[in-house]
Amino acid sequence: MAEEKRKRILSGIQPTGTPTLGNYIGAVRNWALLQSDYDCLYMVADLHSLTVRQVPADLRRRTRELAALLLAVTLGPGVDAQIRRAGVGDIAAGVASDALGSALAEQAAEAAEAELRQWAARQGKYLTGRYSPGYGDWPLAVQPLLAAALDTARRAGLCVTENNLMTPRKSITAILGVSDHPVRGHLAGCGHCVLRTRCEYRKRGITCASE
Repeated sequence: MAEEKRKRILSGIQPTGTPTLGNYIGAVRNWALLQSDYDCLYMVADLHSLTVRQVPADLRRRTRELAALLLAVTLGPGVDAQIRRAGVGDIAAGVASDALGSALAEQAAEAAEAELRQWAARQGKYLTGRYSPGYGDWPLAVQPLLAAALDTARRAGLCVTENNLMTPRKSITAILGVSDHPVRGHLAGCGHCVLRTRCEYRKRGITCASE
């Protein structure tokens, strides 16, 4: 019996303002869930926003801000169990195993990011750097939103606790912005860093940028 062809869904979101919880509940969360059963095409409907008067520069900026890729990787619960076993009766082995698990998770995230960058290049697009909840002033409170948008609990066994911590522990979620031109970031500087009052680099008279 021939395999039944999946139905296709086209959906868009207007870049008319700052994304809200309503956008997430009404659109983005459902987009993630629909991908399992349908061939989904999602877009930023910038021209549809012209039904009301717009400031062109603001509309272009909001359109770019809505285009992003989400990423999630996990080493799985087996690694957590191995780290716990290694630390039984040997604290040093537990610490070393934990550090190794973190390094492997970062390698997995870098590999996933490399695939996304290859995909973007084929589309003639450019990506920003990878940014995760907990970086800078982006709170861990958004962790459940990223996990829900990617449906990580069902698709990867990655869950988020009520304290916004991920399980398995050696997991990473992140967002990457999408642009039609190369994105060159810049360091925000010490004046904007949340660690500036207790920074070990500043105590030594240098900055992290010099390392």
